[in-house]
Amino acid sequence: MKLSISIFLLCVLSCSSRFDKIYFSTDPKSFERNTSSEMEFDFREEFSGIQNVKNDYKALFNAIYFKGDTAGFFFNMPSLDAEKTEIRVSFINKADGKEYPADRIETRDGIVWGFSNLGGLLEYFYYDKLFQRVEPNNGKLLAEFILSVQIDSGGKIEKMKRDGRLVVYY
Repeated sequence: MKLSISIFLLCVLSCSSRFDKIYFSTDPKSFERNTSSEMEFDFREEFSGIQNVKNDYKALFNAIYFKGDTAGFFFNMPSLDAEKTEIRVSFINKADGKEYPADRIETRDGIVWGFSNLGGLLEYFYYDKLFQRVEPNNGKLLAEFILSVQIDSGGKIEKMKRDGRLVVYY
Protein backbone atom coordinates (compact mmCIF):
# COMPACT_ATOMS: atom_id res chain seq x y z
CA MET A 1 0.00 0.00 0.00
CA LYS A 2 2.79 2.44 0.92
CA LEU A 3 4.56 1.64 -2.34
CA SER A 4 1.48 2.44 -4.46
CA ILE A 5 0.93 5.73 -2.60
CA SER A 6 4.59 6.65 -3.15
CA ILE A 7 4.36 5.82 -6.88
CA PHE A 8 1.15 7.86 -7.17
CA LEU A 9 2.70 10.90 -5.45
CA LEU A 10 5.85 10.63 -7.56
CA CYS A 11 3.76 10.55 -10.75
CA VAL A 12 1.63 13.52 -9.66
CA LEU A 13 4.69 15.59 -8.71
CA SER A 14 6.69 14.72 -11.83
CA CYS A 15 3.73 15.20 -14.19
CA SER A 16 2.66 18.56 -12.78
CA SER A 17 3.22 21.65 -14.86
CA ARG A 18 5.92 24.14 -13.94
CA PHE A 19 3.68 27.06 -14.74
CA ASP A 20 0.40 28.15 -13.23
CA LYS A 21 -2.86 29.65 -14.41
CA ILE A 22 -2.94 32.06 -17.34
CA TYR A 23 -4.27 35.51 -16.53
CA PHE A 24 -5.72 37.93 -19.09
CA SER A 25 -5.22 41.67 -18.95
CA THR A 26 -5.57 44.73 -21.12
CA ASP A 27 -2.32 45.83 -19.45
CA PRO A 28 -0.25 42.62 -19.13
CA LYS A 29 2.70 44.39 -17.48
CA SER A 30 0.50 45.21 -14.47
CA PHE A 31 0.44 41.50 -13.47
CA GLU A 32 -2.97 42.02 -11.88
CA ARG A 33 -4.40 38.61 -10.96
CA ASN A 34 -7.81 39.10 -12.59
CA THR A 35 -9.53 35.71 -12.94
CA SER A 36 -12.05 36.89 -15.54
CA SER A 37 -11.88 35.27 -18.96
CA GLU A 38 -13.17 38.47 -20.60
CA MET A 39 -11.18 41.45 -21.77
CA GLU A 40 -13.45 44.41 -22.34
CA PHE A 41 -12.64 47.46 -24.48
CA ASP A 42 -14.82 50.54 -24.89
CA PHE A 43 -14.24 52.86 -27.86
CA ARG A 44 -17.70 54.44 -27.92
CA GLU A 45 -16.52 57.81 -26.65
CA GLU A 46 -13.48 57.99 -28.95
CA PHE A 47 -15.48 57.09 -32.05
CA SER A 48 -18.73 58.93 -31.32
CA GLY A 49 -19.64 61.21 -34.18
CA ILE A 50 -16.81 60.00 -36.42
CA GLN A 51 -18.74 58.53 -39.33
CA ASN A 52 -15.86 57.87 -41.74
CA VAL A 53 -13.79 55.86 -39.23
CA LYS A 54 -16.41 53.15 -39.10
CA ASN A 55 -17.59 52.79 -42.69
CA ASP A 56 -16.41 49.16 -42.79
CA TYR A 57 -14.85 46.69 -40.38
CA LYS A 58 -11.37 47.12 -41.86
CA ALA A 59 -11.43 50.88 -41.16
CA LEU A 60 -12.76 50.23 -37.66
CA PHE A 61 -10.05 47.66 -36.91
CA ASN A 62 -7.35 49.99 -38.28
CA ALA A 63 -8.60 52.79 -36.03
CA ILE A 64 -8.56 50.40 -33.04
CA TYR A 65 -5.08 49.19 -34.06
CA PHE A 66 -3.69 52.73 -33.91
CA LYS A 67 -5.26 53.31 -30.48
CA GLY A 68 -2.70 50.71 -29.31
CA ASP A 69 -4.91 48.61 -27.04
CA THR A 70 -3.73 45.05 -26.47
CA ALA A 71 -5.13 41.66 -25.56
CA GLY A 72 -2.59 40.58 -22.96
CA PHE A 73 -1.72 37.55 -20.89
CA PHE A 74 0.75 36.50 -18.23
CA PHE A 75 1.59 33.54 -16.04
CA ASN A 76 4.22 32.56 -13.50
CA MET A 77 6.90 30.12 -14.53
CA PRO A 78 9.32 29.39 -11.69
CA SER A 79 13.00 28.74 -12.46
CA LEU A 80 12.71 30.00 -16.02
CA ASP A 81 15.90 29.55 -18.00
CA ALA A 82 15.32 31.76 -21.06
CA GLU A 83 18.27 30.38 -23.05
CA LYS A 84 17.01 26.81 -22.80
CA THR A 85 13.29 27.46 -23.01
CA GLU A 86 11.22 28.07 -26.11
CA ILE A 87 7.85 29.65 -25.40
CA ARG A 88 5.06 29.79 -27.97
CA VAL A 89 1.78 31.56 -27.32
CA SER A 90 -1.09 31.73 -29.80
CA PHE A 91 -4.62 33.06 -29.93
CA ILE A 92 -6.88 30.43 -31.52
CA ASN A 93 -10.13 31.73 -32.99
CA LYS A 94 -12.94 29.50 -31.67
CA ALA A 95 -15.10 30.30 -34.71
CA ASP A 96 -12.76 28.80 -37.32
CA GLY A 97 -9.89 27.17 -35.39
CA LYS A 98 -7.23 29.37 -36.99
CA GLU A 99 -4.20 30.14 -34.85
CA TYR A 100 -2.46 33.51 -34.58
CA PRO A 101 0.88 33.82 -32.74
CA ALA A 102 1.11 36.45 -30.01
CA ASP A 103 2.76 39.68 -31.19
CA ARG A 104 5.06 39.79 -28.18
CA ILE A 105 6.30 37.40 -25.49
CA GLU A 106 8.59 38.58 -22.69
CA THR A 107 10.02 37.07 -19.52
CA ARG A 108 10.88 38.82 -16.28
CA ASP A 109 11.66 37.33 -12.86
CA GLY A 110 9.81 34.07 -13.49
CA ILE A 111 6.83 35.76 -15.14
CA VAL A 112 6.01 35.23 -18.82
CA TRP A 113 3.89 38.00 -20.29
CA GLY A 114 2.87 39.23 -23.69
CA PHE A 115 0.13 40.50 -25.93
CA SER A 116 -1.28 40.95 -29.38
CA ASN A 117 -2.56 44.23 -30.72
CA LEU A 118 -6.35 44.29 -30.40
CA GLY A 119 -6.98 45.76 -33.86
CA GLY A 120 -4.79 43.10 -35.49
CA LEU A 121 -6.55 40.26 -33.64
CA LEU A 122 -9.97 41.58 -34.59
CA GLU A 123 -8.87 41.77 -38.22
CA TYR A 124 -7.81 38.10 -38.08
CA PHE A 125 -10.95 36.98 -36.27
CA TYR A 126 -13.35 38.93 -38.51
CA TYR A 127 -11.43 38.51 -41.77
CA ASP A 128 -14.53 37.44 -43.69
CA LYS A 129 -16.33 40.69 -42.75
CA LEU A 130 -13.57 43.23 -43.42
CA PHE A 131 -15.36 45.07 -46.19
CA GLN A 132 -18.87 44.90 -44.78
CA ARG A 133 -20.39 48.18 -43.67
CA VAL A 134 -20.39 49.02 -39.98
CA GLU A 135 -23.03 51.39 -38.68
CA PRO A 136 -21.79 54.20 -36.42
CA ASN A 137 -22.27 53.57 -32.70
CA ASN A 138 -23.71 50.17 -33.58
CA GLY A 139 -22.75 48.28 -30.50
CA LYS A 140 -20.28 45.55 -29.79
CA LEU A 141 -18.12 42.81 -31.23
CA LEU A 142 -17.48 39.55 -29.46
CA ALA A 143 -14.51 37.34 -30.30
CA GLU A 144 -14.09 34.05 -28.45
CA PHE A 145 -10.64 32.50 -28.43
CA ILE A 146 -8.39 29.95 -26.80
CA LEU A 147 -5.00 31.11 -25.59
CA SER A 148 -2.57 28.27 -26.21
CA VAL A 149 0.80 28.14 -24.44
CA GLN A 150 3.54 25.68 -25.31
CA ILE A 151 6.84 25.57 -23.45
CA ASP A 152 9.74 23.46 -24.70
CA SER A 153 12.43 23.17 -22.07
CA GLY A 154 15.18 20.91 -23.34
CA GLY A 155 12.82 18.47 -25.01
CA LYS A 156 10.22 18.46 -22.23
CA ILE A 157 7.10 20.02 -23.73
CA GLU A 158 4.39 21.44 -21.51
CA LYS A 159 1.09 22.81 -22.79
CA MET A 160 -1.65 24.87 -21.25
CA LYS A 161 -4.80 26.45 -22.69
CA ARG A 162 -7.38 28.90 -21.46
CA ASP A 163 -10.64 30.10 -23.00
CA GLY A 164 -11.11 33.83 -23.35
CA ARG A 165 -13.37 36.50 -24.85
CA LEU A 166 -12.75 39.90 -26.34
CA VAL A 167 -15.69 42.28 -25.95
CA VAL A 168 -15.32 45.49 -27.95
CA TYR A 169 -17.79 48.37 -27.78
CA TYR A 170 -17.61 50.97 -30.52
